[in-house]
Amino acid sequence: MATGSSKGAGVAFACIVPLLGVGVLAISIHSAYSTHRKLSQGVQVDGTVVQIVQTRDPRDNFTVYKSAIRFRGEDGRFHTFLSAASDAPRYKAGQHVTVIYDKGHLEQARIEPFFQLYALTSFGILFGAAMIAWGVLAFLQMRRGMGPPNIRISSVDISP
Repeated sequence: MATGSSKGAGVAFACIVPLLGVGVLAISIHSAYSTHRKLSQGVQVDGTVVQIVQTRDPRDNFTVYKSAIRFRGEDGRFHTFLSAASDAPRYKAGQHVTVIYDKGHLEQARIEPFFQLYALTSFGILFGAAMIAWGVLAFLQMRRGMGPPNIRISSVDISP
């Protein structure tokens, strides 16, 4: 049987988790919209992987790989940027990739593949939806346990 304090914690959990989920979901949807806008209004150019950069993360001594990508911007000059880190090289030197950037913001160039553009957004949407579902299920479970109070009727012998 749940005590008053555990019921209060359950109510708080059932209320707070879905609200956090809604917040994560809203941020993720905004990020997806922003990425979609960037894709539709951004500049797409051909880029070339010029080098695979291997580095060791000093915190956990783990090797990560980044691709150095070179492209010609709308200003006519060549620009180079590093892709997101991965645990294995995603591209080979000399490979052609599609680069996307906002006009006037060449420093924010990115590679086109879905994972590169939508990975964090997809995770946020799934995590936010899971938090909402988890909170709703906790609330329903809590409600199921809050049925009518148990009333015992005992027989009383009133015979003379």
